[in-house]
Amino acid sequence: MRTAETRRRRASRADRRVTQVHEHEHERTRPEVFLATIMKNRYYPQYFRAKRPYYNNAFVADVYRHATDLRLPVVKFVRDTVLASAQRAGLPESVSPQHFLHCESPIAQTLVTLEWFDTPLYDISPALLEALAHSDTGDMRLCDLRSPNHIYYLHWGPQDDLLLYGQIPVEGVVVAIVEHKWQLALVGRTSEGWPSSSTVRDSFMLKFPDHTQELPFALAVERAIAAGEDELREVFAASQAGLNQWHMTQEIHDRIHSEMQANAPVVKQALALAGNCMAYLTAYPGDSRFDWETDAPPSMLTKLTRGSKEAQRTSSKLKNLGYLQIHRVGLDFQQSVEAVEAAQRHSEGDGLEGAHASRRPHWRRGHWRHQAYGPQMSQRKLLWMRPTRVLGGPVMSRA
Repeated sequence: MRTAETRRRRASRADRRVTQVHEHEHERTRPEVFLATIMKNRYYPQYFRAKRPYYNNAFVADVYRHATDLRLPVVKFVRDTVLASAQRAGLPESVSPQHFLHCESPIAQTLVTLEWFDTPLYDISPALLEALAHSDTGDMRLCDLRSPNHIYYLHWGPQDDLLLYGQIPVEGVVVAIVEHKWQLALVGRTSEGWPSSSTVRDSFMLKFPDHTQELPFALAVERAIAAGEDELREVFAASQAGLNQWHMTQEIHDRIHSEMQANAPVVKQALALAGNCMAYLTAYPGDSRFDWETDAPPSMLTKLTRGSKEAQRTSSKLKNLGYLQIHRVGLDFQQSVEAVEAAQRHSEGDGLEGAHASRRPHWRRGHWRHQAYGPQMSQRKLLWMRPTRVLGGPVMSRA
């Protein structure tokens, strides 16, 4: 049950967003605005909204109304709305409604919550992503991480070596912290329509039990996966006893369990990357630039530099057109890497390649560790021991 303080905090952050949703509903119906909106799907939250017919402003506002009134069952509302929309869109008879809802409704509710908080989005630069992908989480823990928002989306782009169901490149993760409970949803895109007859889904959600927050991150992920399997068994047992509304058959249970086991290796690898990204935001909060999407109209961006009222109106228009504000993470890191590599190429010339022709470039992996500091070295902070490209140019270490 949500506490009164949690409801008050959520309402104070989200009221402005929901009001804006209603104020601009009429403008979205204009053809040119609607076209711009559906074409804006560079990031997963935009893609999800464009692909789901039920996911619109009215749905976002209605979920908010149910979530802030304990008399209204929000989970039931989301499930009923999603299922009704899927059936109107032609949900194949071969697809179990309960299995479909198990895949769809949690990510839908998560992305609605993301919108309530103005869709905080952190885009990781390519150079930083490459370095973090060649780093281990080490002894970093969830309790070490300082989240920039209660919920936010980390984007790194589709990764061909991170394939959910063996075919969907993971492109980011939605991070949610509710009452100190961590929940991470890995996301990617399918090429199929919605709803699909395939059992493949475009998200994978994992909840971290309280006891995992003090564990090394890699171990916490393993325990969270195991806790998910335990929860599945409990839900199945309760369903068989008629104690919930899941109506879970043995076939559905076995299918979900098989999916969890098949995706476990990719989930571990993708969450390690997510953990590294979150650790970087914690250790280097200054390496983040707040900006709009790169293809936002220049004329409108110019208006943002004018008076506060003009800037506020322009910002609302940009959001209504589907543009998102982005925290670009790792630009300082990327510039430092480029500077070091340029200097190295200049100083070494062409001689290094011949001298080491028999050795292949490779990575010396980095990792996170705790560094002692403060009075009598009694405090600890996260320190990134950065990876190095051997014979391929170093990733610059930074104090």
